[in-house]
Amino acid sequence: MRHNSAAVPLEALRHFLTKGGAEFDENVAVYWDRAPDASPAKFVLKVFWKLGHPSFRLRTLRGKFRLAPFDQKVYAIRHVQVLHPALFERPGFLLPRIWAAFPCGFAAAIAASSPRETGQAPVAIGEKRGDARVSRRKVADMIAVTSDCPLFRPRTVATAAEIRFSLPSSALWSTKMDSGRLKSFVEAMWDEAIVPSLVEYIRIPNKSPAFDPEWEAHGHMRDAVALLERWAREKLAGLEGASLEVVRLDGRTPVIFIDIPGEGRDTILLYGHLDKQPEMMGWTDGAGPWIPVLKDDKLYGRGGADDGYAMFAALSAILALHAQNIAHARCVVLIEACEESGSYDLPFYVDHLASRIGDPSLVICLDSGCGDYERLWLTTSLRGMASGTLTIRMLEEGVHSGDASGVVPSSFRILNQLLARLEDQATGSIVPSEFYAQIPPARSEQAKEAARVLGKSLYTKFPFAHGAGPVCDDLSELVLNRTWRPQLAVIGIDGLPAPGNAGNVMLPFTTAKLSLRLPPTLEGAKAAERLKTLFEDSPPYGSTVEFSGNDSATGWNAPALAPWLEKSVNRASRDAFGRDPAYMGEGGTIPFMAMLGEKFPQTQFVVTGVLGPHSNAHGPNEFLHIPTGKRVTMAIAGIIADQFASR
Repeated sequence: MRHNSAAVPLEALRHFLTKGGAEFDENVAVYWDRAPDASPAKFVLKVFWKLGHPSFRLRTLRGKFRLAPFDQKVYAIRHVQVLHPALFERPGFLLPRIWAAFPCGFAAAIAASSPRETGQAPVAIGEKRGDARVSRRKVADMIAVTSDCPLFRPRTVATAAEIRFSLPSSALWSTKMDSGRLKSFVEAMWDEAIVPSLVEYIRIPNKSPAFDPEWEAHGHMRDAVALLERWAREKLAGLEGASLEVVRLDGRTPVIFIDIPGEGRDTILLYGHLDKQPEMMGWTDGAGPWIPVLKDDKLYGRGGADDGYAMFAALSAILALHAQNIAHARCVVLIEACEESGSYDLPFYVDHLASRIGDPSLVICLDSGCGDYERLWLTTSLRGMASGTLTIRMLEEGVHSGDASGVVPSSFRILNQLLARLEDQATGSIVPSEFYAQIPPARSEQAKEAARVLGKSLYTKFPFAHGAGPVCDDLSELVLNRTWRPQLAVIGIDGLPAPGNAGNVMLPFTTAKLSLRLPPTLEGAKAAERLKTLFEDSPPYGSTVEFSGNDSATGWNAPALAPWLEKSVNRASRDAFGRDPAYMGEGGTIPFMAMLGEKFPQTQFVVTGVLGPHSNAHGPNEFLHIPTGKRVTMAIAGIIADQFASR
């Protein structure tokens, strides 16, 4: 007989057996063996009674079972109640069976079996055979002595029974996590498998398609996808039923779609992206966007924190649960390759994969920021964005500035005039009221709390030039400025020669790339249309003004946390970080969140990340704070486990 000590945790056995009410005692032993078909949800419960024990009554099996572990394989059991009997036979064996329905929702067939062939037709208890009925005592006498139970010496067990049943596989899982084991697993996974893979990932210049229109020909995106795919397939090999597909639609960046079976009907969607921002200037000596550098628990290089780590962390969290036999819902991992370009390919994949994604009850996004590295931060909102290129043309070609200045208006001055329509030049506040939205009171309170937690680090994290400082000293207002108020950034300029190559010439045109961050609840497309009208109407001096390539994305405001999720986030932060969590909106944009929020209005969201102070996403010297990556992974594992337990 084979024993499977890891088949059913003691806790699951206790749950299964403590719902009834019949009378067996410590003289009854039980242990588990995997069913012949090797299905992970099917096990055989083998029960042994001591010689002559009066509790063995095939008709009703009433009594109490005592649950106590003898070792990892053998248990005594209690609290099983048989509700109604029925008898079945097998030719050549005396095999009466009683179908038992347990109040806890499981069903079992209890069989007393004998390998002794009787040479008679099957006989049921109480069935008339000739002039006599077959008694229960006769059945017991005909059952062979069983001696392979490790609890008793040979020939001391006169009665054996098998309970063969198909458990809902949720009964085979535990719901209690060992935080020490979780930490050890996650830290080892990061040190031995994730960090080395991220080093290789950083070396790949897989810029998002907005910054590399020839991405497909260059092959860098293909290389990054292949790296993540190889890693994931190796880890998924031990998860029964798990699948991975690199989905490619014609002319669009690929997505990695991973499906890991779970328990129950719920689906958890975990999201990240693998495309990167462009190089940017200003990297320190010895570092660079495609040169990974490990220093002081930080991994420098483009994309490690934004957002290459996401798939590795998501799968590691799930693997950590399996290492402890912790139950979880079905998990779908979706990694896109177009996020830094506005996720314009993603809606097509969401439609294409809709039937496979299902209706997620929880979305976990690992592409956000953290106010510090001391606790788990949940993102409560994301700003939207309207961006485009504003060009002002005054001349067909450049002319001598001594001849033209004072006669020909400067295209650069006109650019400033047009920008003044949008932004107050003295304060930086956006002028038109239609670019604002009402700030919910709860978000204002969260801003105050975030300001209290962060203090001056809210702005000291930025590399101000000597003597420079923030737009105001009110920390709560600074939080709201970066999370709920519209703000303009000029992110590129053309038409101006480098100073070392600039002659005394009146320039024919000036072009600026603009990025307007929008309140989370403002519709991005309408804001972009309004921006175009604002700039192009009534051009100064009859100049040619064009606002083109206006891209937009709507922001996102998180729904209120369900009670179970709020408790889970609190527990996960304390377990992983040793501190309570904190909540704050983020100033960036993740288009997928708004898309999911609209498509699944009842879904709960956990949006978090590792982009903390000085990590400098999109800029030079971007880094991933490795200890935070480990702790976020631990926290996500806890939340996934709690989601199933809450059901």
